[in-house]
Amino acid sequence: MPDNPKLNERLALNFAGLRMRSPIGVAPIGMPAGKKAAVTPESHAEILFKHVEAGAGFVYVPGTEYISKEMLEEYRAQSRPRELVKKPSDSRWLKVGRPGHGAEAVYHIVFPATEPPERRLTSYEKWGKVIDILKKKLPRDVPIIGSLMPLAAFPETAVASAKKAIELGVDMIEVNISKGSSPGIAGAVEYYLERDYPLITVGSLVGDHPDLAVKVAAAVVKAVNVPVGVKISPETGFPRLVGLVRDLKAVGVKYIQAFNHSPTVAPPDIYNGGRPRWSFVDGNPFVGTSGEVLRTTLYKDIAAIAKFCPGIDIAAAGGLMAPEHAVEAMMLGARLPQFCTGVLLQGRSLLRNTAEFLVRFMDEQGYRSVDDFIGQGVQYIKPMDHLEMNTDRVIAEVNPARCKGSGVCTDSICVAMVRENGRARIKAEDCSGCGLCVVACPNQAISLRLLA
Repeated sequence: MPDNPKLNERLALNFAGLRMRSPIGVAPIGMPAGKKAAVTPESHAEILFKHVEAGAGFVYVPGTEYISKEMLEEYRAQSRPRELVKKPSDSRWLKVGRPGHGAEAVYHIVFPATEPPERRLTSYEKWGKVIDILKKKLPRDVPIIGSLMPLAAFPETAVASAKKAIELGVDMIEVNISKGSSPGIAGAVEYYLERDYPLITVGSLVGDHPDLAVKVAAAVVKAVNVPVGVKISPETGFPRLVGLVRDLKAVGVKYIQAFNHSPTVAPPDIYNGGRPRWSFVDGNPFVGTSGEVLRTTLYKDIAAIAKFCPGIDIAAAGGLMAPEHAVEAMMLGARLPQFCTGVLLQGRSLLRNTAEFLVRFMDEQGYRSVDDFIGQGVQYIKPMDHLEMNTDRVIAEVNPARCKGSGVCTDSICVAMVRENGRARIKAEDCSGCGLCVVACPNQAISLRLLA
């Protein structure tokens, strides 16, 4: 297939040694939604191809995993026993948000959260067909990323999966050690604390032990000849994240994907005795959450990597819900802003809108290419105790035409805010210029001013 003529060539960039026609794309969401029988290689490939038609510069094939019978027997004998729950597979979504009060979150139950390792004996046949279809249809500059997880903490299982994925045609390997739903399975806390795992995918239960994460990644890097990235967990946190990324870079990892959904518990129904909000679910498990609630953590992680671990590429996913968010992530150092929940809630129009926004943004701001602004904000990341905050020169002021007398600013903790004739007034002699009133005002009637 020829390159899409509608995609502006100024969006092209290099990532982990490969050329991509666009930095935007869809993070590895997993298998398409719907009953298993309806998810064929053809339907899966078609969904991924539609991402590309909408402007994606890469595609993920998640679950590119494999194991031989011999390996299965060997590592099962070395693993902690665990009886897998045998029930029909299911999936359930829950959206929680209160407009004007905090961040929106989307919760997701996937059942079973872990599948039996025997699935890997034959699953490659299905995703191999997906890759084969994609290879025949994708533009030349749209690489296929194979996303895989090790079984337990055995590096060899990740190596076997990576080799099989490359054999079937992927261009890059992403080792996922961040699965956010893993902490919700029975026994998860003991598995993590005792560092003793059953032969299943345990995601962040391994990834949040940096030594185990590096061991798995190093084995994959050594075994393959394509770029290898590692998908980390938002639970790793700063500054521990810095040490992990430096160690991953040292063993040859080319990029970091920050990050996966975060484990949490959905809020209970306070008007129904604390019962679960889930439809037709009898409990409230630890599950993966996504959506806007993740974005502040994402910005922290990509900024930390860009600032303290230069020389390793960054892909960013988590709470990116608008074209402007993609630019913010890129200015903090990410080269590939990836949408996940944004696409689930808004559709592929988010990809198209972002591609168009990036071109307009570059025109308006005078950038020739995306490389001109990637990482531009990193120079301003500095310690708080090194900041110049113009102490005693900043003051708040009220715009009388905008003030509606909401009383929010005067009904709080500030000694400089008073209410006169139903409107806010600032006592200049008591104002420290902190900006609390600015962010609290619902009518944008207050601003900060720098004194002469």
